Amino acid sequence: MSRSRAFSLPLVALGAAGAFALASLLRRRKASSMLAAPGSAPAAHGHAAAPLLPATEPARVRSLSALGLDFGRPVPVEARAIVGSGWASPRGAGPTLRLHRGLDIGLPIGIPILAVDRGVVTRVQSQDVGDAGIWTAVLHPSGVTSRYIHLSRTLVEVGQPVQRGERIGLSGDTATRGLPHLHLDLRAPAAMLPAIEAAIGRPRSGWGPEMKPFGHSIPGEPFVPVDGYRDSVHTEAAAMGIPLRDPTLPRNVASFRWRTR
Repeated sequence: MSRSRAFSLPLVALGAAGAFALASLLRRRKASSMLAAPGSAPAAHGHAAAPLLPATEPARVRSLSALGLDFGRPVPVEARAIVGSGWASPRGAGPTLRLHRGLDIGLPIGIPILAVDRGVVTRVQSQDVGDAGIWTAVLHPSGVTSRYIHLSRTLVEVGQPVQRGERIGLSGDTATRGLPHLHLDLRAPAAMLPAIEAAIGRPRSGWGPEMKPFGHSIPGEPFVPVDGYRDSVHTEAAAMGIPLRDPTLPRNVASFRWRTR
């Protein structure tokens, strides 16, 4: 018996009203399946369906998830996070020339600073000393350490476990009087660098020097969600071959885009 004839008998038995109801249900299911594109997760608790990683994404983009480098925002959504100086920004000139090796996000003093992922606090500098001022560091399960520098206050202790989005300090201008901002940098052990290179490519300047016990500096631009970048950050990132995370997207793994501007 053909599929069309197999469907005809139950429809007749249901009568006109029942057949109409069943046909409507089938149409709604078909429409729903068309709206839920392949690679999308079902909606939960009334929220829109969240896109999952399409199978056609480049291999090095897919590898970000395996590396555990899917970070959250370093500031609340109410605070606008614009990167004014990036990992490749030059500092000094001539023999004193060096690269910035971090993300500078201008913020008023007192904005909550959030852990970009769960982990354990490995360093707390609660006094305004040196060129970093007050700062703290969190070691994440991936092996990457995130450091939050120039704070006005720390809210955690060494050895304390923290969750993604948990307050770990308040923004400030320590060591940079009159220039309040968050300096956020990421550092990885040498053993992780080949996998990170496979995921985002190798910066043209190479990786940043090692700082024990945190590891080598790696660009934060591909991994840290922000609201935008100044034009100079676009220019410097393109020159260094560093991809920028698309600031219009809520997460960085499933919707990673290469920016060449």
